[in-house]
Amino acid sequence: MKNHNEKIVSILATKNPAKRLSEVLNQLMTECDVDGVRLSKNTGVPVTTINRLRKGDPANNPTLTTLVPLAEFFMITVSQLIGDTPLSTSRMGGEHKPNVMAWKSIPHLTWAQAGQWLDHKEIVESEIHKWTATDIAISDHAFAMTMEGDSMYPRFPEGTLFIIEPAQQVSNRDFVVILPSNHSKPLFKQVLIDGSDYYIKSLNKDFKEIKKILLNENHKIIGVMVQARTEFKR
Repeated sequence: MKNHNEKIVSILATKNPAKRLSEVLNQLMTECDVDGVRLSKNTGVPVTTINRLRKGDPANNPTLTTLVPLAEFFMITVSQLIGDTPLSTSRMGGEHKPNVMAWKSIPHLTWAQAGQWLDHKEIVESEIHKWTATDIAISDHAFAMTMEGDSMYPRFPEGTLFIIEPAQQVSNRDFVVILPSNHSKPLFKQVLIDGSDYYIKSLNKDFKEIKKILLNENHKIIGVMVQARTEFKR
């Protein structure tokens, strides 16, 4: 019976590039006992893309943004993954590196869209025209938005890009996107928690208010800021 390296070396004789990639990928996934869902979670490559690659459709033309995270997960080169180069004879079958996260594209929402995100996500998704990317682990509900105004200056000047995670549990002093019941657009504020009481505040000293809020009644927290990026030069 052939070992795993002999099997993959034999794949190189296949002329169809998509077929070579398909057979290498299927062999590696079998060795590592991973399915498409787990591989997707560890690489950021969509399950639908992985399934297409596994089928070996000649019409597939994967980019490096797809191939690199897959190769990194299996601890091989892209050339080895696509079958152009045989795997090292010293390689042990089943080697892989979990939790290799690729850059993930997420919707870049306007403030009005962010206010509708939790209750009307499907409608908002149909109107999205702008996307951004992040390399941190986030849920499928995460989104990006850009700071408007100077209420959070100087820490977050106007134009700062925020990655917002609705699935994140709110903790004291977190920065959140919050929607008051009488607003069509949300606010970006810092949350202060004192026992069961919640307060929101701005960072700019010109905005001196610290306001007590009632969650789930008059205010809804849409998400917690998990990453911020500021460009000082363009």
